[in-house]
Amino acid sequence: MLTFYTFPPSMNCRKVQAVINYLDLKVETQVVDLSTGKTREREYLALNPNGRLPALRDGDFVLWESGAICQYLVEAYGDNRLWGSDAMTRADITRWTCWQLAHWQPAAGTLIWEYVAKPYFGAGDPDPAQIEKGIEQFHVVAGVLDKHLTGRRFIVGDRVTLADIAIGAALMYKKEARMPLESYSNICAWSARLDEVPGWKASAG
Repeated sequence: MLTFYTFPPSMNCRKVQAVINYLDLKVETQVVDLSTGKTREREYLALNPNGRLPALRDGDFVLWESGAICQYLVEAYGDNRLWGSDAMTRADITRWTCWQLAHWQPAAGTLIWEYVAKPYFGAGDPDPAQIEKGIEQFHVVAGVLDKHLTGRRFIVGDRVTLADIAIGAALMYKKEARMPLESYSNICAWSARLDEVPGWKASAG
């Protein structure tokens, strides 16, 4: 039995939920409330010593880190639709999921933290200096992604893969985080296509 430890407002948790939906997996869902400090309690730390979400239990196997969980699910329970069936396709998907961690998420995450997470957790007002830094970083990475998407329906190939799910997760807060997407028409068109994919759409809750 798969058990998924999640907090639905988390973009990293949404990645995993989208894969679960896409593969139509049966899971037991355990909501761990970040706002009340549940991830720092002994029981949860025994699953993930980092005190972060999400986490997955599959029998005696426990896995954390959203990207690793997504990859495990498609390899263990999927049919390669999200992962690809050849080494080059999988390397390309991995390239973009790594890019998401190293470049896209830090930029988008700064704006999400300042405009969305800080008010939610009562962590103070948005910091104008951090917002300015986040916007500058965002334009750099958005330019890379927008150029790549020229003439493409999705990030790797002509259908949704783990690359789209990983990068698309941050855009669940594109309005609330005031992401400056106006001049990135390819990203906007891609995001709209992704929002119509049933498994992804359902993961919005």
